[in-house]
Amino acid sequence: MFEKSQEKIMQQWEKGAPCQVSIVCTTYNQEQYLREALDSFLMQETSFPFEIIVHDDASTDNTQEIITAYCSRYPALIIPILQSENQYSKGKFKPSCYAASYANGRFVALCEGDDYWTSEKKLQRQYEALDTHSNIDLCFHSYSLTSNGARSETVSKNRSNGSIALDEVVRGGGAFCHTGSLFVRKTIFDALPEWFNEAPVGDYYIQILSSVSGGAYYLDECMSSYRVLSEGSWTSKIRRNVDSTIAAYERHLFCLDKVKGYLDPKNTACIEHACAMEAYSVAVAALYGQNFHVCRDYVERSFNQGGFLAFNQLCIWTMTRNKALFGVFVNLLARVRK
Repeated sequence: MFEKSQEKIMQQWEKGAPCQVSIVCTTYNQEQYLREALDSFLMQETSFPFEIIVHDDASTDNTQEIITAYCSRYPALIIPILQSENQYSKGKFKPSCYAASYANGRFVALCEGDDYWTSEKKLQRQYEALDTHSNIDLCFHSYSLTSNGARSETVSKNRSNGSIALDEVVRGGGAFCHTGSLFVRKTIFDALPEWFNEAPVGDYYIQILSSVSGGAYYLDECMSSYRVLSEGSWTSKIRRNVDSTIAAYERHLFCLDKVKGYLDPKNTACIEHACAMEAYSVAVAALYGQNFHVCRDYVERSFNQGGFLAFNQLCIWTMTRNKALFGVFVNLLARVRK
């Protein structure tokens, strides 16, 4: 199916035209999902040449075999980067940024190996958006959620197409833009600051740095899907390890402090809000891990720094103010989770 459709699309590209978009896909132990991601790249219908860069960080399953098989079928489209040792665990680099250094396109479109695209017009729509708005470096769009193989509701900003200010991107946290929806000018990856290597979640800071110039451009069209808590996902791992969540929080504080340098000194309230949200995330992770002293400490930090953030935060914070009430809640939760 894709051999024929992709061959037809490539024939429509202007002969000798340079690559315009580099799709960057990062994988690790995602053999059960990767084919769907790769097929969603190959179904793209564009008026310009694109390439697919797939970086695997030394998977221990059949992920690399799948990549090799696709490369043999589409050698003109797919560029494989196959690690023999896991580089992320060594703190060597962020896989998506490393893979982007191989990109030949003017733009980089990101998608992790456990997510996928749902529209064959995705790249064309985003290319046209940034080609038209030359002062904007980032384009993203709404997305759906996939859980247990079923696609569910669409996550939308409930607004029409248009630009979104940097302040709102910062306040939105790492989940403001779905990674699989990110479409960024390559120049952003070429000029990442030194402190970026300290970021616990690189995609969030890619969103911020890409929005400094003219904000981000939003398309109210669902064109990708996020696989919720897939096996091996960062979210599922971080909830199981409170210590790593706290370490990520400290690194976020460091990076968010650096972000202040990109903002008007009179308009840094978004940084305080982002720090408070990160503290709340630690509290939730601690609650899942039944580390209730940590939960109490960090939900209080979130309230002191950002005030009311969410109803659940208010409920947890209220209970921590009453030791007896919190004790009853803790015992009940412990019984439920046994």
